Amino acid sequence: MPPRPGTSPAWLCQRSHKRAALSDPVVTALPSCRRHDVTVACAATTLALGALVLVGWAFDIGMLKSLAPSFITMKANTAVGLMAMAMAILALRTGYRGASRVFASLAALIALLTLFEYLFAWNAGIDELLFPDPGGAGGRFPPGRLAPITAVSFLLLSCALWGAGVPGPLGARVSQAATLIAFVIAFQAMLGYAFGVTYNFGAAFYTQIALHTAAMLVVLCIGILALRPQEGLVAIFLAQSQGGEIARRLIATAIFVPPLVNYLQMLGQRAGLFDADFGVLLRVVGNVVLFSAIVWHSASALHRSDLSRLDSEAALRSLNADLEQRVEKRTQELSLVNRELEAFSYSVSHDLRAPLRAVAGFSQALEEECGGSLSEQGQEYLARTRAAAERMARLIDGLLDLARLGRAGMRVERVDISSMAGAILHELQQHEPERGVECVVAEGVFANADAQLIRVVLDNLLRNAWKFTARAKEPRIELGQDLSGAYFVKDNGTGFDMAYAAKLFGVFQRLHSDSEFPGTGVGLATVQRVVRLHNGQVRAEAAPGRGATFSFTLEA
Repeated sequence: MPPRPGTSPAWLCQRSHKRAALSDPVVTALPSCRRHDVTVACAATTLALGALVLVGWAFDIGMLKSLAPSFITMKANTAVGLMAMAMAILALRTGYRGASRVFASLAALIALLTLFEYLFAWNAGIDELLFPDPGGAGGRFPPGRLAPITAVSFLLLSCALWGAGVPGPLGARVSQAATLIAFVIAFQAMLGYAFGVTYNFGAAFYTQIALHTAAMLVVLCIGILALRPQEGLVAIFLAQSQGGEIARRLIATAIFVPPLVNYLQMLGQRAGLFDADFGVLLRVVGNVVLFSAIVWHSASALHRSDLSRLDSEAALRSLNADLEQRVEKRTQELSLVNRELEAFSYSVSHDLRAPLRAVAGFSQALEEECGGSLSEQGQEYLARTRAAAERMARLIDGLLDLARLGRAGMRVERVDISSMAGAILHELQQHEPERGVECVVAEGVFANADAQLIRVVLDNLLRNAWKFTARAKEPRIELGQDLSGAYFVKDNGTGFDMAYAAKLFGVFQRLHSDSEFPGTGVGLATVQRVVRLHNGQVRAEAAPGRGATFSFTLEA
C-alpha cells in the first residue's frame, strides 16, 4: 500500500535517521522539515512557471514565452518537460516512486525524440503538437523545438530522478552526479545572459537556452539534491562540521567570485577604462587576492577549531587522570570493605554455628538419654528443634557459598555441560533409585565458562527439578540447548504461577512451604549470581501442575 501523501518514503526516512545516528559529526545542517520545504518549493515554482509559459503560448503573450523580445523563447515542450520533472519530484517526495518514474520518463521521452530529430533531420511531430510556433525570438531552431542542450539536461535530470528513487548509496551517487552536470549546463547558460554572450557560430550555437529555462533547470537541480541530502557529496556540503562549513564557504566563493571578477573586467573594458590585456591582468590579480583572503579566512577558522580541540583534549586528559585516581581509590576502598565483609561473614558463621551445634548436640543427647521418659508431644517438640537447627545450618552454609561466589576469580575454559549434568543426575538416581525419573541429557552441549561455577548452576537447577518432580506420575527431567544458544533445564513437576516469577531469584524467596518441598531459598539466587558473573541472563517459564523450564545464557 503506498504511503499517505505528504509523507516521506519510509526507506528514505529510515536511511536518513540511521546515517544521522551513526555519523555523529556529519549531521545535515538543515532540519528535515526545511529540506522537505525546499523540495516542495522548487517543484511548485517550476510547475507555476511552466503553467505560465503554456498560458503565454495559448494566448500569445510574448513576455511569458521569452521574458524579453531579444531572448529565446521557452518552447511548449520545454514547459511540459519541466512540469513533468516537477511532478516527479513531488511524487518521489510523497513516496510514490512508480508515479515519479512515469513523469521522469515523460521528460526523457521528449528529450530523446528531440535529439533524434536533430541527429537524423527528422520531424517526429512533437515540436508544434500543442501550439504553433512562428519562429520565436529569431527563429534559431526549427519551430517549437527545444534546444539540444535543453534535451541533454532533461535526460540528465530524468536519470537523476530515477536514481533518487533507488535505495542505497549507488542511487544517490548517480542522482547527484547527473544533477550536478545539469546544474553546470544551466549555470553556464545563465552566465551567458549576464555577460551578453552571442551564440551565432560553431558549437556554441547549440548551447543556447531560454533564460527562464536555465533558471528553472537550476531550481529543479536544487529540488532533486534536497531529496536525499544525507548521502553522497550533498551530505558533506550540509554537514555540521568543519569540512561542511569549509565546503559551503568555498563552493559559494567558486560560484560567485569568478563571475563577479570577470563581469567587472568586462564592464571596465566596455567603458574604455583599460584594454583587454590590462583587463586580464586585473582579473588575475583580483582572483589571487580574493581567493587568498578566502583561504586565510578558512585557515583561521580551522586554526581556531584545532586550538579548541587541543584545549578540549587537554581538559579530557586531566579529567581522565582524575577519574582514574578516583576509581583506583574507590576500588581500594571497595576491596577493603569486601575483605571486612568476608571476615565478618566467617565470624558470623562461626558465632552462629557454635550455638546451633550446641542446640543440635543437646537435643540429640536429650533424645538419647531421656527420650523414653518424654511424652509423645515432648518427643515431637524435640524433633522439631533438631530439624530447625539443621535447617538454620543449611541456610548459613548457603549464604556463605553465595557470598564466596566469584571471589577467587573466574577461569574460563571449555566445559562439557552434557557430561557434567549426566554425572549430577546419576548421583541423584543412585540416592533415590525408587523414583524412576526419566533423565534426558542432550549430547554435545558445551560452554565457555568457569567449570566450578557452572557446576553450581547445574547442581541447583537439576536438584530443584528432581525435588519438584517428586509428585509427578511419570517424572521427567531434560537438559539441552535451544536454537538461540540458551541452555535449559526442563521438568514436568509441580511448576508455579508466573505471577510470582519475580520472587524466584531473591534470597530466601520461596513459592512453596518447607513442609511441601524442603529448601533454603538460596539456590536460585546463587544460580542468578553465577550466570551474571558470566555476563548472561537466566529466566523461568512455568505453569501450575505443568512443570517448569529454567533457561540461561553464558557470554563469558
